[in-house]
Amino acid sequence: LKIHGRECLKISWTGTVIVESKTIFKNSERFTEDESTIAGALYVSIKDGLPMRLWLRHRKESTMALFEDDSEVVPSSTTTETTLTFLPS
Repeated sequence: LKIHGRECLKISWTGTVIVESKTIFKNSERFTEDESTIAGALYVSIKDGLPMRLWLRHRKESTMALFEDDSEVVPSSTTTETTLTFLPS
């Protein structure tokens, strides 16, 4: 891949984090489960080692359940994507 005329090496990675929690109150219980996935790629100039582009994605899936007289489950999802590109002066 060429960025601003420079041939680049791509270094990529992924990761996953899972968190579960349970909270007990006097008359209810709350259970939450979060799963985050992380992916990224760094593009480095082969000639001089300059970082030319960084791409990141973070996705989080969450579920919360509240157990009491009226039980409820609340799902949510968030995705964040960022790209930073070197701009030669």
